[in-house]
Amino acid sequence: MKTESLRKLALPLALLGLAVGSFGALPGCAVETAEDGAVAQEENDQGDDHPADGLPDNFDDGLATSLDQDIDIEEGGEEVDSTAQGLVAGASCDSDAKTGEYCAGDKVSGGTRGTLYRCSGPGKATVVRKCPAGCAVNPGRDDSCKVPVAPAPACPHVDATLRFGLHPTASDRLRCAGITSARITQTIGNAAASAGTHAQDGVASGRAYSAATDLSVRGLSDAQVKKLIARLDSLGFAAFFRNPGQDGWPSSEVRHVHVVFAGARMKSSLRAQISDFLNGKNGLASHTTYRFYQPPADVKAYVRRIFDAAN
Repeated sequence: MKTESLRKLALPLALLGLAVGSFGALPGCAVETAEDGAVAQEENDQGDDHPADGLPDNFDDGLATSLDQDIDIEEGGEEVDSTAQGLVAGASCDSDAKTGEYCAGDKVSGGTRGTLYRCSGPGKATVVRKCPAGCAVNPGRDDSCKVPVAPAPACPHVDATLRFGLHPTASDRLRCAGITSARITQTIGNAAASAGTHAQDGVASGRAYSAATDLSVRGLSDAQVKKLIARLDSLGFAAFFRNPGQDGWPSSEVRHVHVVFAGARMKSSLRAQISDFLNGKNGLASHTTYRFYQPPADVKAYVRRIFDAAN
């Protein structure tokens, strides 16, 4: 699959410096979609050999506590008491509005900029919440409040990678997301059921790497995993929660997070997963809609930019 651009874009320190508690909106830019490529081969729908994490049930590396400090993904803004406020005067849902949530200006006329509204078809619009960081228009699904990015120091480079088989920059950013070596269950691997997804992609700074990595979610609730996914996406990963029975992942398989670092040269099957990520799909052979979490448009645009620069 060819990429649209090989522009080498300097990565702002502010993006490199997203720390453990930072995620969400990155510098704004129109969404770019990846070209269609080969169907993603990772983790065949019929089952794959994913190593158990080997961690005890009471494993606690502090990640869950850290994630609890992040902004709730579903909120991202100031809730409004709809009972007290009622229907907002002047804000109305356009004739083509359906039941769902819309930013002012997106099928909502007369609304306040930076506010998310709920429509039940054409008619009056009700305020859902105010969005201090802005409101994101999400084609094909409900609009949402952007999640603000907290100022953070530069993400430091550590010469020793968290695990063998990680790209050095990916290792640094996993650290920034709060990932410890104990949570990394697979980097370079050659399980037949993975169809080569975790095979070596290249060499960086003299070290062999795979752009694909599997992470244990031991001790994390689904809500905490969603916050972790948001962190990882904002740091340049295409992250997918492999939750048994959900989003095409078999119910008999291991619960974990699969990530692809977009800022590294990678094999065609992983390029197809990046394409899935950018187009809201699940990165599996089923190639269906991924419903667990979709990042803001500017995060997807950032992932696309570093992908183009590396590939």
